[in-house]
Amino acid sequence: MKHVDIQKNVLRVMHERGYYDGIMAAGDELDRVKYFLQILDGKREPEPGRPFQNPWMWPIFPGLNSRPVHEKADGIPTDILESSFERIRDEILRLGNEVYVPYTTKTTGEEGDWSVFPLTYMGVTVDPLVRLCPQTWRMITSLPRTCYRYPWGDVLFSRHKPGTHLPAHCSVDNLRLRCHLPITVPSGPEIRVADQKHAWTEGRCFLFEDSFEHEVWHHGDTNRLILILDFWHPDFTDPEVRALTAGFRKREIREIFFELRLSRAASEYRDFFLDAFRREDEDDLIREFWPSASG
Repeated sequence: MKHVDIQKNVLRVMHERGYYDGIMAAGDELDRVKYFLQILDGKREPEPGRPFQNPWMWPIFPGLNSRPVHEKADGIPTDILESSFERIRDEILRLGNEVYVPYTTKTTGEEGDWSVFPLTYMGVTVDPLVRLCPQTWRMITSLPRTCYRYPWGDVLFSRHKPGTHLPAHCSVDNLRLRCHLPITVPSGPEIRVADQKHAWTEGRCFLFEDSFEHEVWHHGDTNRLILILDFWHPDFTDPEVRALTAGFRKREIREIFFELRLSRAASEYRDFFLDAFRREDEDDLIREFWPSASG
């Protein structure tokens, strides 16, 4: 499915179920969300991205101070993550290698061996896996500004075996900051974001916007393991976060995304996720922004 078709299908649901009109009738606190939806609807011109920035699904969300790599002064609680590093490391390493599942997508074309241990997927908490990492999950749910309820926000452990290469690509949107907490990093792995290469340091967070072109190599000789956790872009206001979260959590919209993103990591949980989409359509947040949520 092409991104243009995805946008059309998402907009169709937003129009039919009343979300679009509700946002347009909101106050000026949602002006940027209105602008974004009008871009999707072809009523306003999209804003240009910065060099190397080209999210492939959504247009650039207006008014955000986007840059490839962010420092720790952006309001993201990297200090809490780093202070929890040893507990997180010990908990995930205690589980061994059997918990990881091969990860392939329809959009990246990676080479080598990439496997994941997902704590969330498409906005759903993967309860059977979360129960295996209770301390990690308890810490994550205490953090502000996480966006794992947004279907394209992730919480997962990502493992690359030596020889793995993720070719240059951009993610779906510029709505998020991606945080890497490196768990085990031998010499050899590196990441390029825009025109700069970076190396990871165990226990030290690395923040970047994956709407910018990025590429990963693993030239080391043992596994590289990283906790990936997405946060809302720090320039978003709380009302904007609520509106965007509600907009993309609607069951029909998540089902559109799910068929696009379905991977080997998710296929065995297919019914689990689809049931969760239907069950979570009863959330208060959905009812607040979708007049026809129960229809």
